[in-house]
Amino acid sequence: MYLEKGRQKSSLPKRAQELGVPLDSEVYGLATTCSTPWNIHQLLSQKGYEPEKVLHHPEDAVRSKNLHCFDGAALGFTLGLLNSLNVGILYLEAISDEDHAIVVFEEGKKFGAFSQSSEPSLVWRNAEFLTIADLATSFRCDLDVNGPYEVIGYSERITEDGIRRNYGFDWITSIDSYRRFLHVYSNKLKWYYLDGIGKKGKKHHEHPLIIALQNGWIELTNGEYIVNVHRLPERAQQFFTSLGGGNNTQTVREINRQFFLLTGTTPDDLKSMTSYLNGWFGGDGFRIGDLF
Repeated sequence: MYLEKGRQKSSLPKRAQELGVPLDSEVYGLATTCSTPWNIHQLLSQKGYEPEKVLHHPEDAVRSKNLHCFDGAALGFTLGLLNSLNVGILYLEAISDEDHAIVVFEEGKKFGAFSQSSEPSLVWRNAEFLTIADLATSFRCDLDVNGPYEVIGYSERITEDGIRRNYGFDWITSIDSYRRFLHVYSNKLKWYYLDGIGKKGKKHHEHPLIIALQNGWIELTNGEYIVNVHRLPERAQQFFTSLGGGNNTQTVREINRQFFLLTGTTPDDLKSMTSYLNGWFGGDGFRIGDLF
């Protein structure tokens, strides 16, 4: 059962002061009516979906008609923080170059989630899951709506305590800080395999981008980041080069899975990460040194 009573507006400035951020009255007004996970979910469902690379920090996202999944998660997380809800942000990762940011909330020692997405199956989960892994598994067949792949892992949660210790809350109102929050803080999260995925006994690993950079699978050459296929494990090199024309869907799925078991990432992810580094990440003024 979701509590529908509104938060008292007079308590919100005190909560914002605890977070250390000045907020305008429009944010306070919204937080009074969006004080439960269900109400925040309903707010996000009224927003259109914005392609990535257009960023809206939470204070700006209040007024924006369109948001992508991370902007929606950051706004929902902020409204949850203002209302002292037990919320966190985490990423879901699929084997086919898809990820999705969700807000996890806890009610009665069980977990639920809400998010911003153009795909209805991704935007809400009731608080009925005993663990985060169970919650993530519930998205297994939903994340890749355009293909037959499935969710294979999830990140550690971004929580109020973690942000307070490591980063601060300026990103709620500052676009520069918000860019760093997205490009640096979130790329340093640990990742967890779902049951049956990954190497035996390996519970977590670095973000796939960090792994690829540390192993030289992605490297800077003549001012541009590229995939260095020759630095991959030998069997992974064969899988990478075999993903040409003529492969059927089932074959591609199995190649991606085997490649992931060897590397913790996929050929599509490696290509996507190089595009991200050369484009959005670099375009926003960040360099690899910011990640280490």
